[in-house]
Amino acid sequence: MELKSRKTAEDTANWILDHEYEEVVVIDGFDDAFVGCTTDGVAVYNVDRCIEIIAEDFNISTEDAIDHFEYNVIGAYLGPKTPIFLDVVVN
Repeated sequence: MELKSRKTAEDTANWILDHEYEEVVVIDGFDDAFVGCTTDGVAVYNVDRCIEIIAEDFNISTEDAIDHFEYNVIGAYLGPKTPIFLDVVVN
């Protein structure tokens, strides 16, 4: 399986700088899941893409990636600017 090209930490940093946000807390390794920031400068990530990244990087099943994401990522508090995660629902 060929991995698709991912956004880099530099891409994320440039986006944040271009939009003039300050003190944004970003999560290493999830740049391809980064979708933007709230008006308060809180980073927003796509849940499904985060799970895909974990599964790809650790070569684990989707179910194991979900468990890892829920316990280690969603459960982490990084201060008042802790990133939020957007669960996209497509009808």
